[in-house]
Amino acid sequence: MEKEILTFVVPAYNAASTINRTIDSILTQNCDRYKIIIINDGSTDSTDEIGKNYAKKYPEKTKYIYQNNRGLGGARNHGIDLADT
Repeated sequence: MEKEILTFVVPAYNAASTINRTIDSILTQNCDRYKIIIINDGSTDSTDEIGKNYAKKYPEKTKYIYQNNRGLGGARNHGIDLADT
């Protein structure tokens, strides 16, 4: 039986000043059975570029999604919907 994977859903709206610290903290986990789903909720700052860079640098761990602004709940729920994919 395969161990379950822990999924971190990171909703982000204009989070360029904090998202690096958030993602880097997750990437330092001792557990290796996890993935990160970054949901950019229509940011107008450099969050898009940062999220794409993490997905490119860590493709086995990170999925990056851009969506039009739907609010924190909409971003979180979208990430949860993708958690098993």
